[in-house]
Amino acid sequence: MSEEELYLGREQTQIKHFILRKYLERFGPIVGTFAESITYVDCFSGPWNLASDDLRDSSFAIALEELRKVRTTLAERGRTLKLRCMFLEKKAGPFAKLREFGKQVQDAEIETKKGKLEDNIEAICQFVKKGGRWTFPFIFIDPTGWTGFAMDLIAPLLQLKPGEVLINFMTDYIRRFIDYPGQQTQKQFTSLFGSGESRFSRASKKRRWRRWNKLVPAPNSVSG
Repeated sequence: MSEEELYLGREQTQIKHFILRKYLERFGPIVGTFAESITYVDCFSGPWNLASDDLRDSSFAIALEELRKVRTTLAERGRTLKLRCMFLEKKAGPFAKLREFGKQVQDAEIETKKGKLEDNIEAICQFVKKGGRWTFPFIFIDPTGWTGFAMDLIAPLLQLKPGEVLINFMTDYIRRFIDYPGQQTQKQFTSLFGSGESRFSRASKKRRWRRWNKLVPAPNSVSG
């Protein structure tokens, strides 16, 4: 199956995977010059809505493929890099596929875990620490909605040093509901962004527009 067929009707997923590939392609060789291992954590692994039977169009399979390429490149330069992965998924059906995928991997340390991100922050931190002083964690947060990865929740992951966190989320739904007056919805957004103000809200846009107008005068007000 060609890549075009794999992503037919899934263009947003294709873009996400392109970004993930390119990120790891640049990230890996740099980190590999000093780290003994890369600890990759996918916090919303799935898999779901795949076109392939071998899961090659899943984020976790793509990440592992790219990290293997990095390891090969570093080996050619005389560097040894160990790969460690933790894949987290809360739903039983997708997790069964995820666990089977993990069992088939022989050239990397793989830990699969069933559960929600919010219940496994400490487990993730402990997995990272088990990698030792010279591991470098890369945390991938790719939820299907806007809940389950609030700023106060993922703070321990953001504070891992060294470490990088890549967060991908769909702004379409957020823009659609950001000004919805429901108390529960607003509470979720406050938790997500860490404050009551979001750059996506209409009120926030109006405030930024007013500040911009103060800085940049209208064309007809410019003398000359």
